[in-house]
Parts: sequence; structure tokens; C-alpha cells
Amino acid sequence: MSSRRWEQLAAGSGVAFALLAIVGMLIGGGAADQDAAVYFVESRGLVLVQGYLFGLGLIFFLLFLGALHHRLRLPEGEALSSALFAGGILFAGGLFVSGALNTALAAGIAERVDPWITRSLYAVSVRIVDLVPFWIAAFVGSAAILILRTRVLAPWIGWFGLAVSAGALLAPAAIFVEGGVLGSGGPYANFLFPAAVMAWIITMSVMLVRRV
Repeated sequence: MSSRRWEQLAAGSGVAFALLAIVGMLIGGGAADQDAAVYFVESRGLVLVQGYLFGLGLIFFLLFLGALHHRLRLPEGEALSSALFAGGILFAGGLFVSGALNTALAAGIAERVDPWITRSLYAVSVRIVDLVPFWIAAFVGSAAILILRTRVLAPWIGWFGLAVSAGALLAPAAIFVEGGVLGSGGPYANFLFPAAVMAWIITMSVMLVRRV
């Protein structure tokens, strides 16, 4: 396989990540609607599948991150492209740790420990997800500024990225808000913001493939 083909596959991996993440989010919901200690026992299979999908998706995300970093580093240099890469790594790491906690609970911990331990570990997992948007803001925001500065890609995707990164700074309000639109498990954190992030990643991935 040619070098160009490998670069196209890496660039297009963002689409694979987004699709796997979307499926994982759709099949794994429910813990917020019932006792976590019950959920991780009764929905064991779904949570384990979700963990596998997220783990597989993160492999594709890292390939996409490498392709994006390479594309934007060439015309810019090191500063913002390094922030982009670091933000992407922290984003992936946050998802991995949260997913690993949920998977461990479903794999047997929830059946063997007191319910309050399960609830506490799940609360840690949720709070990690609540904080992940800060790292998304660094990742997407750095990429957006680079695009607008270098014009290596169409400016509109840069402005789209700035809007997503601004929205990312609003998402952690779930830490302070109980219920409602902005609360943890609410429509903004569970649907609107993730949809915007996935749309940006898919669009960026397609644009990178076309530029290889």
C-alpha cells in the first residue's frame, strides 16, 4: 500500500471514531435513569459492548489526531500544533479512563462490592466526562485557530471549530448544575454538545482525506 493511501486512511479515521462513539453512546445510556448499582448488573452486556466500541474508536481517533497534527504543524510550526496534540491526547485519555471504570464495574465489580462503592466509582466516571470538554476546547480550539491563521483548510471549518470550542467551555457547567438543560445527563451534555463535536471531527476528517 502506498504512503499516500496510508495517509488517507489515517485522515479518514476520524469518521470511524465518530461513528463508533455515536453507536456506543446510543447503546450505553441508562445509568443516569436508575440506581448505578442495579444498572451495571442488569445492563452488563451493553456496558461491555460500549466499552469495546469506545476502546476501538480511540485507536481510530489517535490515527486521526496524528494526521491532523501533521497537516497543521507543517505550515505553522510547533506551538499551537503541540497544544492541539496535547488536548487530543487528554481528550482520549479522559474517555479511556471513564470507559475503563464503567467496564470494570460491569465486568464484575458491581456484583461483588457494596452498592455505595459502585455508585461512587460511577460518580467519578461521570465527573471525568464532565471535565473532558476542557480538553476538547484545547484540541478543537487550537486546530481552529491554526486553520484560520494558515488557511491550510477552508476558513469556515475553523469558525465551526471555534464555535465548538466555545460550547466546550459551557459543557462543564454540569458540575454545578443539578438537572435541567445544562445538568449532568441533560440534553446539552448528552446530545447537543457531543453531536457538534462529532460533526466537526467527521467534517475535518473528510476534508483531510481530500487534501492528502
